[in-house]
Amino acid sequence: PGEAARKNALSACVTPIALLLEDVIGLATDWPHRRVYWDRRLQTDQPYGIENYPLGDDGTLHILGDNSTITITTDVSFTLVMRDATQSMQTAVSVGTTTIDLT
Repeated sequence: PGEAARKNALSACVTPIALLLEDVIGLATDWPHRRVYWDRRLQTDQPYGIENYPLGDDGTLHILGDNSTITITTDVSFTLVMRDATQSMQTAVSVGTTTIDLT
């Protein structure tokens, strides 16, 4: 019943998700260097971010921010590089939950 999926059907799904994460939410990784980049260019007063973002083979990231704070929960350590319209910062993030005050 039905037809088999086309050979490149998976890539048709991955591209829109990657565009959403990188171009709208602004999240990217350089995992060989254990860096997470968050270019916070989305103009909104509402909190936004992502949950269950994979980091390497074993890690996950939950990152949520609004205009005044960023809350990060992770099970692997990394360096966060964050930019928005008013500031830029780099900080070490340890395993557990970290809250960063942006004010």
